[in-house]
Amino acid sequence: MPTALLISSAIYTELLAGLLEKTKKDRLQGLWAESGQLVGNMLNISHFGLIFEQSLDQMSSKPYIK
Repeated sequence: MPTALLISSAIYTELLAGLLEKTKKDRLQGLWAESGQLVGNMLNISHFGLIFEQSLDQMSSKPYIK
């Protein structure tokens, strides 16, 4: 009986370790996805800022019609 208990305890420990490893891997992949999304958002914002700045430059270079 103690041998069976030891074996089932070892199997349970392995399953738990595998689950924790999978959770850690999923969490890391989630963090990578979130950081990639954040960088993408920052690039979009800076791109929009550049377009906005260029349009302001174009508007300021055109003479006003009175």
